[in-house]
Amino acid sequence: MKLFIFTLLLLLNFSVYSAPGVRKGYFTVRKDTTLRKFLYYRARLPKKLVNNKRFLKKILKLNPHISFKSVKKGQKVFIEIPKNVKLRKKRQKKKKVARSKSTRKFKKKQKKRRYTLSAFYATSFGTFTEEVDGVTADTNQNSPITLGVATGYRINKKYAFSGSAYFSTLEATSVKNSDEVTDIPMEYGLTGYLEFKRFVRSIQSKSVRSFLGSSFTPYIGADFERFSTFNTDEINQGEDVTTRQHQVLYFTAGLSRLFMPLGHPLFMKASVSQSLYTQANRKSLVSDEEFTGQKWIFFLASPVYKNWAATFLFKQHFMEGPTSLSVTRYGFGLSYKFF
Repeated sequence: MKLFIFTLLLLLNFSVYSAPGVRKGYFTVRKDTTLRKFLYYRARLPKKLVNNKRFLKKILKLNPHISFKSVKKGQKVFIEIPKNVKLRKKRQKKKKVARSKSTRKFKKKQKKRRYTLSAFYATSFGTFTEEVDGVTADTNQNSPITLGVATGYRINKKYAFSGSAYFSTLEATSVKNSDEVTDIPMEYGLTGYLEFKRFVRSIQSKSVRSFLGSSFTPYIGADFERFSTFNTDEINQGEDVTTRQHQVLYFTAGLSRLFMPLGHPLFMKASVSQSLYTQANRKSLVSDEEFTGQKWIFFLASPVYKNWAATFLFKQHFMEGPTSLSVTRYGFGLSYKFF
């Protein structure tokens, strides 16, 4: 009688797993893991079944060579899967957006570089507008030659440094409505920026990350430049036409981004700078003020042939000092990347 009751209980205990239509088979362990993980990831059983203690005990009874905490690579595990149990679907890898061969090659090349060095040439056209005591004076300051170098250094995955230096020769010019031609001293400048390469990844919103793109890179740093203006404020007082050189140090914040229109790289930078310190080679005879204000820059570059790239620059100053000064400059050029 006791034997009958025991047998009946045993049959009831495993009836769920031994019903007709039960799927049976051996699964090979691909790597050392626990029994639960093996059943979930390798056999693709649902969590509810994997967490069922009676089911786990049966698996251990059918496979005395394994334990609850350990199944070894290469072992075969016999499993009986109830008929009504649906296996989990295999994980599908996210499909990557197809990219052209040139796009993949360009991005792969960019990742390998730790240091970059390039040289550039440009020609630019500038208009200086000064206003003092209700009188406006316009001058053109065109540069036939601007030469410079730019460098970059990837500090780590999060940060990079970039910098540049340039000088420009300027054509002799005159104040509009004046016949007196004056030589303009050379203009030069330096930049140094810290770039935040992983900024986009720190944003929680997926839609914002998608909109900005993985190559969106903010940066901060400093600009230094020297430019010249006419002594417009003094001319109104009857002084001869001369120039004054102004050296300005700026704090700069900007962003850069790589676009791939039609699979062709297009690099963009945009920044705004606020003057921190200004010094002229001589004070105005009319005012002790120095120029202070903002500078805005928009820059584009796109490869045209091997290491050569075409560039475009737009620069705008809004300054206040001895006069109200507005400077608009745009230029076109070529750059060559050494590495």
